[in-house]
Amino acid sequence: MLRWNRRLAQPVLDFREQLQLAAIGRLLTEEDVMPISNQPNTGRALKPAIASALVAAVLSPAEMAAQGLPVQNGPMFPVAVWWIGALLLGLALAYGIMRNRSRTRAEKDLTGRATKKLYAEEAREERQGKV
Repeated sequence: MLRWNRRLAQPVLDFREQLQLAAIGRLLTEEDVMPISNQPNTGRALKPAIASALVAAVLSPAEMAAQGLPVQNGPMFPVAVWWIGALLLGLALAYGIMRNRSRTRAEKDLTGRATKKLYAEEAREERQGKV
């Protein structure tokens, strides 16, 4: 990491960095360090924006009128059913998450023991079926 000593107006390098720079045959000078400016550089962002706006204006069609009368897309009932279904699913997920957070330690232990018992039974049945 390059640090700049403002009082001496030169870069501050540790021993390892000096060895690395000496190995490539030169030392770092002030011209090698890019100055940092506090002024915003809006000119660089403005030119591509203007160019892309001009390209879009040239390539877009002159008349953007509709191609005919509006078309009826169908009844709104199926869309409403989808929205209501998504809302109910979200409410069910939120209820399950909130209920799971409020479980006591005993309930969590009971669930863990039941899960381990179920896995053990399945493993036992699998071993007996394969033998």
